[in-house]
Amino acid sequence: MTKKPTCSCGYDRDHFMVTAEADFSTWGWFWNLFGVTAHPYRLRFICRQCSEVIEVIEDREEIRKYH
Repeated sequence: MTKKPTCSCGYDRDHFMVTAEADFSTWGWFWNLFGVTAHPYRLRFICRQCSEVIEVIEDREEIRKYH
């Protein structure tokens, strides 16, 4: 089993103090404005305590697990 990346606080992407921020394409933002659910093309996992970016994922299957 591989070790998950952590921030300075020791939190990984599954910890409750870590937030997943989504990045959308231009069309994704357009559809979100009109209430249509768009899927992000990237998720950034950011620690809410130290503000470090822990991990960035762009794999569609992984994104669907978290978004």
